[in-house]
Amino acid sequence: MLAETWRVKIVIDDDVIIEHQFVRTLKAVKCPLCELDVKREKIFHEDKWFITLRTENLKGHRERIMIVYKEHEHSIPRKLYERGLDIVSKISRNVFSYTPKAVIMDSTFATINDHWHLVVTDLDPTSEDFDQILATQWVTVVDNTAEEAANRVYSSGAV
Repeated sequence: MLAETWRVKIVIDDDVIIEHQFVRTLKAVKCPLCELDVKREKIFHEDKWFITLRTENLKGHRERIMIVYKEHEHSIPRKLYERGLDIVSKISRNVFSYTPKAVIMDSTFATINDHWHLVVTDLDPTSEDFDQILATQWVTVVDNTAEEAANRVYSSGAV
């Protein structure tokens, strides 16, 4: 398989430098996350590295979102992972304000497992994938019952 390799230095907030070697293969050409039509998607946040949007299949949930790294990578540097997790956590407080808790899940059962992304969902026991959610390892729980969370207001561009 043909591959393209390059090294990148990324500066975040003028003081965090991340160095990473990327390898892009032809596999990325067929990746649905690489081929997102952002004009047709409900976008909650977009920056240089990430896009946060509603998932195509809600699986019976009122809301279901994901954060996607814009480059086709299976894993990303720790600092970018933490940034992505912070972004999606803040957005989730607003998106899932209708429920006490939502979960950010790892990619245990991901349909697309070669492009980094995290999915956030509510814990609706009537959803199509409730048993799968319980079987999936959670990265963290978004707790909207905490007093601190109740006093915050996030708009879609507040990250």
